[in-house]
Amino acid sequence: MKEYLINMGLTENDYNAIKSNYAMRNWPEESAFSRLKENVDYYISYGFSKEGVAKMITRYMMSCFLDKENITSVVKHMESIFGKDDTIRMLTDQPSILGYTTKSIDDHIEDINRLGYTRDDVIYMCRQTPSLLSRDIESIKKNKEEISSLGFDEKSLIEITKHHPGLIECTPEYIKGNIDKFINKGYTKEELMKMMRYCPSLFCYSFDTIQAKIDNFVKHGFTEDDIIKISKNMPAILTYSVEENINVKIHDLKDMGYSQEAIVKLGKYAPGIFSQSIETLKSKFANLVALGFTTSEAKDITLKNPSIFNKNEESVQDKFHSLEGYGIDEEQVRIMISKVPAVIDYSKERLDRYFKLFESIGLADIIPYNPEVTMTGVNLLYARYMFLTEGRGEVIDQASFRKLVYNAKTFERIYGVTKEELLDKYPYVEDALGTTTL
Repeated sequence: MKEYLINMGLTENDYNAIKSNYAMRNWPEESAFSRLKENVDYYISYGFSKEGVAKMITRYMMSCFLDKENITSVVKHMESIFGKDDTIRMLTDQPSILGYTTKSIDDHIEDINRLGYTRDDVIYMCRQTPSLLSRDIESIKKNKEEISSLGFDEKSLIEITKHHPGLIECTPEYIKGNIDKFINKGYTKEELMKMMRYCPSLFCYSFDTIQAKIDNFVKHGFTEDDIIKISKNMPAILTYSVEENINVKIHDLKDMGYSQEAIVKLGKYAPGIFSQSIETLKSKFANLVALGFTTSEAKDITLKNPSIFNKNEESVQDKFHSLEGYGIDEEQVRIMISKVPAVIDYSKERLDRYFKLFESIGLADIIPYNPEVTMTGVNLLYARYMFLTEGRGEVIDQASFRKLVYNAKTFERIYGVTKEELLDKYPYVEDALGTTTL
């Protein structure tokens, strides 16, 4: 038997563990070996792989020493519910199911069904998480209660656990412990509800694992508060592998020329970089260079507007070329984007409003070289223009246009009028300056 098991891919330690198991102590090895071969032959003939059967033995030793009639009955019954391929996958993952009777499997499905799920829901859930078939029903109920304590109504709770049944497969103490530890970190119940909707798998990690991931980010220059803030909107960041994702990604970004400080900035404002391959990030960076920006300019643009890494290359190209539609050439577009990379995020409607306003006052050529004017709202620009020209008789031209973009406190200190007073007195209306406001 020892040689047979080793040929299957098991180890001598596995063999010794089988021999020392209490269920095998009084079973003659010749008889046990006969049962083993008979069951392995059945599994292989049914469609299990040799590697799969070896896994089953290591996960549940008795899977190959049970009565063949019971094994056959369970396998065929599982097939009638889940289909053959899923039966093989589920039993390879959770071979202890083979120790149940067909009735106990049916009863368990019915028990979960009574918790508010449809039968189809239960079958889907068990396909995703086969261990549900061996989880005590009282434990599943308790898990639902712990999750609902965050504030979920029954319908939402069913939806979340239906699509991520691992949440109710964990022990109740595990779920409660994770929720309590998140709250102790400063997360609110409302934030945890949002996180659970977006990334329910996070709550199936041990909190020690989650803390280790946070600590790893801190090692790379983030603060714990940074990661907590990021995770509230992108909880999946706490599920990424430290060695295979985060550390490799940070190393690769350094190879691209970003400093640790720069990487922290990118991560804080565009954490989606950690969900993208380094090839994708390099391609998006190369896309900027292909549009005529230097490597230094491209890096500066991504640091001023990290969200550019969240955009696809085509949308960046389209926005670049759409700016030419305002009568400016490629070089002016590059100057505009280099100075205010946020322009890439502007909608056509927003850009139309700025260009029409400045065109109406004879200063349309200011925008390409001074795109920072687009960081002040159109309504306020118009109100200030009217106040300065009609109210004070000043001339706004190439030399004085910056008065329009003073910060609110500076403008109020110089002219004694608040932003609110200006907006109220000079509302920007359609055709206010001979153009149409969008």
